[in-house]
Amino acid sequence: MQKHLESRTFFVSNHLTFADLVMFSELYETMIDFTDDQKNQYFNLFRWYKHIQNLPEVKDFLNR
Repeated sequence: MQKHLESRTFFVSNHLTFADLVMFSELYETMIDFTDDQKNQYFNLFRWYKHIQNLPEVKDFLNR
C-alpha cells in the first residue's frame, strides 16, 4: 500500500471510490494508534488516511 500510494491521492481512481472507503474503514482502528515512527515509516499511507478522513463526506459520516 505504501508504494501504491506513493504517486496517488486515492486507491483506484482520481476521486473517492468504494475502495477508499473500505480501506479506510479496515485501517481505522490501526491508524488511530500509529506512533510517530510508524507515521514516518508509512508516510504515504498516513497521508492518504488523513486525506480521506478530512474529506467533507467522510467527516460528516464520522461525526454522526
